[in-house]
Amino acid sequence: LAALVGGGFVGMIDDFINIKGDGSGTAGIRPKVKFAMITAVAAAGAWFFYYKLGYSTVQLPVYGDLTVGLLLIPLFILAVVSTANAVNISDGLDGLAGGMLLNAYAAFAVIAGLQGNFGIAAFCMTVSGALLAYVWFNIPPARFFMGDSGSFALGTSLGVVAMLTDTLLLLPV
Repeated sequence: LAALVGGGFVGMIDDFINIKGDGSGTAGIRPKVKFAMITAVAAAGAWFFYYKLGYSTVQLPVYGDLTVGLLLIPLFILAVVSTANAVNISDGLDGLAGGMLLNAYAAFAVIAGLQGNFGIAAFCMTVSGALLAYVWFNIPPARFFMGDSGSFALGTSLGVVAMLTDTLLLLPV
């Protein structure tokens, strides 16, 4: 939930600057600044995962748990920043980001439920329900737009859900 709010805050700032644009044709936060801000959100999450929750392993499908120790922090940052930017890039075509996120969150809801992580499963199902309503009204011609607020929020939290369910290598699929 903190990742959802943090990513949404970064996107909200960018959307606000886009709306208030100065008319020069360059609106929004500069890409380097936006990247730094989303990296800061991911770094805060990585720190929390490693130091407060005690995560230090990554699940490999055939091998099992691989202890990565402190390398979990850059791996976490890479996963969250990559997912946030991937969703942000795919946003723009009517229904594309919403449809992909709907499938991803539904799949992670099933995974979390099978693992017994019912809180994560409920979160993923809630997001899936919201995305289902969003996609219904986002088919061409779109009546609602996700914007950076939605794409960064949902992309960031999807990366965190992948880390919480220990299915990081499933995320690219």
